[in-house]
Amino acid sequence: NAQVFHSESGTPFGASPFGQRAGAVIDPHKELEDGVTVEEAAAYVKTSQTYYLPKFVAFSETKNKLSFSLAGFFFPSLYFFYRKMWTTGVLVYLGYLLLNLHLFAGVISAYITEMQLGAVPAFLEKLANPSQAVYLTMSLLLLALCIVCGLFANYWYYRHVLRAVKKEKMDTTSPFPVVTRLQSKGGATVAPVIIIMFGFSFLLSTLTLVLSQFL
Repeated sequence: NAQVFHSESGTPFGASPFGQRAGAVIDPHKELEDGVTVEEAAAYVKTSQTYYLPKFVAFSETKNKLSFSLAGFFFPSLYFFYRKMWTTGVLVYLGYLLLNLHLFAGVISAYITEMQLGAVPAFLEKLANPSQAVYLTMSLLLLALCIVCGLFANYWYYRHVLRAVKKEKMDTTSPFPVVTRLQSKGGATVAPVIIIMFGFSFLLSTLTLVLSQFL
């Protein structure tokens, strides 16, 4: 098993091996790109280093951007938010919402009918019942979005890590070491994932409430 070691302590990053890398130890001082080393990238990644760092090294050496991510395929926006890729997460989430407008319209229409709030607005009914051609197109686009995210999620995260590390290294005003700052700002977070899951229900409820005021 390949391992990446702390340069000073000699212990593996995260106290765990980094997966197989042709039976070799990944040099923590190895430069990935733009002056960013494996050690610095590992400090920012924090969790799942055994998964990401061998891929980062491969991206650096082969320039191949493809590396399939199951999380990126099945839960694209949640994955990007989990990894603190806020801009990418927002763009993918908006794309997901846009390609699922017919589903949201259907849920709201059903709620209006069930609660006897009045007649379902014509535009909402039209959105909820797209033509077969439109439905097929939206479904294919949604599948394409998931495939693209699945194929490039790891590479996009790699570029995100490189940018984050370079930005932190340029900050010469902080009294704390770069690695310490990277560890505090990197890693993953579940808070946005939870917010999105509850926010989705809140969004539907709010839209239904607003529409009901005009019925």
